[in-house]
Amino acid sequence: EHMQLTTLIDPYLSYCRDELLVAESTAAKYRDCFRTWIRPVLGALDVAALSREDVSGLRSAMVARRISVGRQYGVLVCLKGLLKYCRSVRG
Repeated sequence: EHMQLTTLIDPYLSYCRDELLVAESTAAKYRDCFRTWIRPVLGALDVAALSREDVSGLRSAMVARRISVGRQYGVLVCLKGLLKYCRSVRG
C-alpha cells in the first residue's frame, strides 16, 4: 500500500496528543516542523520508499537556509517519530 508521507502527518499528531500525551507546546513545535520542513521537502514521497538520500536532502535544504543545528535536530526528531509511528502503529 502506497502512502504519501503528508497523509500520515495529521494522524501522527493525533496519536501524539491522544496516545503519547505530549504537551500542547510540544505538539505545536511538531506541527511547525512538519509545516515548515517535512511536508514541503518530503511530503509527496511514499513513506515506505523514503531513503537515507531523501533525509540527506532535507538536511541539505536546512543547511542551505542556515537553519541552526538545534532546529535541524528538532526537525529530524519529528521525522523519526513519524517514521516510528508508521512502522509500529500503522504497520
